[in-house]
Amino acid sequence: QEGDGGGGHDTFANPMASPTQVPVTYLPGALTVFKEGVYLSTGLDVRVIARSRQFVNLTDGTQSSERFHNRPDAGATFPIPEDYPELYSKYPGGWVYVSNAESTYDGGVGSIFFDANYNVVDYQKVLKGTEWNCGGGKTPWGTWVSNEEPMSYNRTGFIYEVDPFGRHGPEPRRTVLGEDGGAFESFAYDARDRSNPHFFYTEDHRRGPIRRFTPTNPDWDNPTEMLHRKGTIEYLVLENWDWTGRNGTFHWTDDRDLGEQNALLNFPYTEGIDCTPDGRLFFANKGRALLFELDLDANTWSRSSVQGGAFDGKPDTMARILDDPGDIVYMTEEGGDDAGVHGRDKDNNYYVILESPLYSEETTGLAFSPDGRRMYVAYQKNGVLLEVWREDGLAFSGRIVDIKYHSLNSDRGSGII
Repeated sequence: QEGDGGGGHDTFANPMASPTQVPVTYLPGALTVFKEGVYLSTGLDVRVIARSRQFVNLTDGTQSSERFHNRPDAGATFPIPEDYPELYSKYPGGWVYVSNAESTYDGGVGSIFFDANYNVVDYQKVLKGTEWNCGGGKTPWGTWVSNEEPMSYNRTGFIYEVDPFGRHGPEPRRTVLGEDGGAFESFAYDARDRSNPHFFYTEDHRRGPIRRFTPTNPDWDNPTEMLHRKGTIEYLVLENWDWTGRNGTFHWTDDRDLGEQNALLNFPYTEGIDCTPDGRLFFANKGRALLFELDLDANTWSRSSVQGGAFDGKPDTMARILDDPGDIVYMTEEGGDDAGVHGRDKDNNYYVILESPLYSEETTGLAFSPDGRRMYVAYQKNGVLLEVWREDGLAFSGRIVDIKYHSLNSDRGSGII
């Protein structure tokens, strides 16, 4: 939606609001089902959508013309727009799931196409010629931003804008956001004020600042040029700590050295970033295992530890992120044994939604279908993309945030902590 705040997150209305709906069978945290290599919460089902280096099986019995990419990373879904009649006429109500490829020889972005009945109808690469495409995010006008994060924290990556449907071919279209290069991670935006929108992105480097890009002349009639024309890039500076060291104020500066020094001192190696519709910016820092929350209107910040899990000990944070008291925030895991998908509710109750004793390393690419009834998640090292749904036919109620879960305990179990 144009003109609002957001980080490309997905939100859905509470599907259990009406008492006339079917009985609810989904019990998050009760891992009772084992299928396709993962343990699932009661009431969930799963199928494998794609595997790296293999052709994707399509619903008509054929296979895709291209192999599914290596090391799937950040992902998102986009409804097929009516202003793309060539595709919409074939698959009205359909959507695509975009997936970054964090690989050096097979980088870029791939899109899996679905019809309105959740059938896989195509797969194609919509960005080629790039490498180590790690994180990213949606724009308000419906494109995908894909960020390069080269190995060994080399600051040689750039940031690209991608059409999810491949209308303009897979050739790279570099934005102005990447300056002279970096190890870029995630992307979010605050477009509540259409005359002065802001775009935020992180860098996974010890001196990687939080950047804010403001277009000089935002043109909402031609928004796909907004990240490619003149604008101001500024860097976050945290300051004025209170006696706890966990709260303070902040400002933005055009002094890159100052921004990098502030990042080194306070939030080295920053990854996920997300912006809520009410103007609160969250970003996760793996260097210090901290979660930062910025009030973009009041210019204040606070922080909490994520050593025991994202949002640990911060139910007030959860309440602000969630749109409904009954919702759950869904997030993926940085790595470790039995990696999976996790959730927390507004009271800070913790749930394992799914996990795997077979697949290893981190889970990535968490996203919901536009109707909220399908969840997509990948096991990066194994190159497996899964589709998960509720057997009761209801939508997943809640939000996805681009912030990893960090666990110090591999023997977590399920339920509430």
